[in-house]
Amino acid sequence: MQLYTPVNEMYVTALFSARYGWWNEQMASDRGFVTALKHLAKANVLAMEAILEVRPDAIFIQSDPRSISTPTARPPSARPRSATPSASCRWT
Repeated sequence: MQLYTPVNEMYVTALFSARYGWWNEQMASDRGFVTALKHLAKANVLAMEAILEVRPDAIFIQSDPRSISTPTARPPSARPRSATPSASCRWT
């Protein structure tokens, strides 16, 4: 095994746990969100370092869903064909 994602979806976990209060800590504050994100990032770095000690050729893949969208003011009929969801929305 060479591909690793030590902590999956850090942003989503912090957002749902400590900003919205839906998961785990059930906090709902900006401070809680930032603290959770900081802890998740630190845990990810520590996990990467530990994996690299055992597997120096490890490849790390970080993932988080796209969570920001910009709505258009034009109605769908006035949008260019390339701006339709099927053409413009891609998982990154």
